Amino acid sequence: VKIPLARQRVKDYPHQFSGGMRQRVMIAMALSCNPSVLIADEPTTALDVTIQAQIIELMRELQRDFGTSIIMITHNLGVVAEMCDNVVVMYAGRPIETTTIKRIFQEPKHPYTWGLLHSVPKLYERRERLIPIEGQPPSLIDLPPGCAFAPRCPFAMEICVQADPPDYPVGPSHTAKCYLYSDKATEKEKKAAEAAGLAASSRSGS
Repeated sequence: VKIPLARQRVKDYPHQFSGGMRQRVMIAMALSCNPSVLIADEPTTALDVTIQAQIIELMRELQRDFGTSIIMITHNLGVVAEMCDNVVVMYAGRPIETTTIKRIFQEPKHPYTWGLLHSVPKLYERRERLIPIEGQPPSLIDLPPGCAFAPRCPFAMEICVQADPPDYPVGPSHTAKCYLYSDKATEKEKKAAEAAGLAASSRSGS
């Protein structure tokens, strides 16, 4: 994993390594048994952008060399764009949108995904404040009935707080848990959702 002087440093303690080096050690430990799947939970958190890029490139190289599939768990949409082929967006511990990396940025369908894309800062924009997702996440031990995102969703309908939505097909290899894509939504609501999706995709730079 490209730690300089690895043979001399193999007996060093964690506090003698930088954050990036500790991440490399963890990756080496995870790959030591030659797994077919590597689960990487926030592998770039608390690292500066330069070290983040190095860790991402290292994981790509190891994926090619070992033929290992990687499940990346992250809140960083930049890392998602760099590393992933397929994406599962989760809210309150549940998958709400599943698709390819291209479609999640070009044709996002779930209101929560739109909120995530709108909240990402852009270098070419001057804003005093970012656009937040209003409200607070629910308690995972006391989830509301229906869709967990409904209390924060500007498109919520009566059905949303009554029953958890199923997966609706919204495109090739693309599903979303949202009643906006069911016969419960009016044409006006569907058009508003389409406009919101286009606005979110424009925020992603696609």
